[in-house]
Amino acid sequence: MDCGGTGGGEAGALRDGEALDAARLEAHLRAHVPDLPASSRSAPMRLAQFHGGYANLTYEARFGDRALVVRRPPLGPLPRGAHDMAREHRVLSALAPHYDRAPRALHYCADAGVIGAPFLVMERREGVVIRR
Repeated sequence: MDCGGTGGGEAGALRDGEALDAARLEAHLRAHVPDLPASSRSAPMRLAQFHGGYANLTYEARFGDRALVVRRPPLGPLPRGAHDMAREHRVLSALAPHYDRAPRALHYCADAGVIGAPFLVMERREGVVIRR
């Protein structure tokens, strides 16, 4: 197993077919994530995508100097219980007080109407990426 060094890599261009409704996501994040500027004039959201993952689609939503990570299930039909964003949010929320490397889960959205699927939002943390 290769630990791949530190850092989660840089987010880049959105892959074809995996773009999100950025305006809808931005409005939702500003309404539900604490401490984001209320207006896009002072810090417009910049959206990028992390590449190299195996399943869930992972994006960076950047507001000025503040970077958030948005995770959603992959496109297409999913087996029951797979890619459960609510479960991932609960696990991260339980880990954060006890494990300082765990990113803090900031928000869970069950409304698939926002970006096409339920999703979670967490802080962006630098760390070790484990690769095969």
